[in-house]
Amino acid sequence: MKTLVYSLLTVLPLFTFGYKADIKIEKTAKHSLVVAKDVNILIDGANTDMEIQIWEEERMEIEATFRYRGSKHLDKIEAFSAELENKLREGIIQSDGQVNITTIRSLPKKVKIGVADFSFFEQSFSRDELQLIYKIKMPGKGKVNIKHSYRDLRIQGELKDLVLSQYSGRFSADKIEQGQLTMKYGETRLGDITTGSIMLYENDITAENLGKIDLKIKYSDLRARSGDKLKIEAYESEMEFMDLNKFEGNFKYSRLRGQHLNKGQVESYESQFRFEKADKLAISNSKYCSFDLGEVGNLSVGQGYEDKLSIKKVTAFNGGNSKYCKYEFGELGEAFSLKGYECQVRLNKLSQEKGTITIDGKYMKVAINVAEKVYDAKVNLKYGHVDYRKVDAEASMTKKGETVIASITSTKRNKDNGYQIQLMGYEVNVELY
Repeated sequence: MKTLVYSLLTVLPLFTFGYKADIKIEKTAKHSLVVAKDVNILIDGANTDMEIQIWEEERMEIEATFRYRGSKHLDKIEAFSAELENKLREGIIQSDGQVNITTIRSLPKKVKIGVADFSFFEQSFSRDELQLIYKIKMPGKGKVNIKHSYRDLRIQGELKDLVLSQYSGRFSADKIEQGQLTMKYGETRLGDITTGSIMLYENDITAENLGKIDLKIKYSDLRARSGDKLKIEAYESEMEFMDLNKFEGNFKYSRLRGQHLNKGQVESYESQFRFEKADKLAISNSKYCSFDLGEVGNLSVGQGYEDKLSIKKVTAFNGGNSKYCKYEFGELGEAFSLKGYECQVRLNKLSQEKGTITIDGKYMKVAINVAEKVYDAKVNLKYGHVDYRKVDAEASMTKKGETVIASITSTKRNKDNGYQIQLMGYEVNVELY
């Protein structure tokens, strides 16, 4: 997790808009508006690098800078530069309580002539050759709606309400109180977002804090220092948190990992989960998944199918309905319950003085380390078998047809402590070692 910590410390600086070296032509135009602090602002910023600064002034300042680094087509470039101020003003419309800004669309283009058919077609200048930059200072108490594409967008300061749709660009923001972010084919860097929704498609996002968020993520990577209350729908994506308070999620072909989880509920298919510590995790329905967990308080499985659980330490486990699963626990605390089919179960250590273990299943292999523990085991197995440490326990066994009924008691006794173990099933092999 140190990699995540150190990386987050370096990602929040804002994007840069390139170097001024080799600029042949540069022109800047400005426009100011008097507005209320809660003015609603709509911005359409295709092919435009944008820097937005939130301030407390009751006015807006819009500055457009045009830069050209090439050496050809200077006549077109100079003609465009001469009209920059008019083009800036044409894209700004102010009405009652609202300002609409459309960045300049009619950028100069190269003209090529087709040799074969003498047809004309236009070719855009590259970003290295031509760049349009908007710097906007504005209040952030109202609703802000931004459409942006193909360039960088950065917001400095705190926004109350943001709706953003970005396509193939890079975005960074300091703080958003309420946001609806739709990000496709790009990169996102966030400070804090308190509430709202985030939709990611082939977009890599790094954040400080995600609050109460509906998250839909596809073919993307997410890294965050913390998450508060998340609803997650993930497909072929990777997510990583330092601290995750609460989440509900549906995962397919995805990975979720973190340092600490308070409470989680998950449905998953061919996904991987890893937490160093989890207070409570409910696996509602899972297929072909792996769970690598450190210290867990309460862990439950509603339905599991060909899952692998590797748990260092758990206080209480309820296995629900598990098929073809492999469960291994380093330490078991107070309670273990499992209903399984063709599962392999291994409890390497019983860490408390007393507890309960109940296993009922078919075609299973079970191994429980009961060394130096006080326990009473009740066994009822059809076509099954139980082995135990005869030097540490006494047993009373009977066989009725193909059913083995046994009572196995540790020689070490304590009337106030001990594990109560019940083993039932069909073709279940048990080892108490």
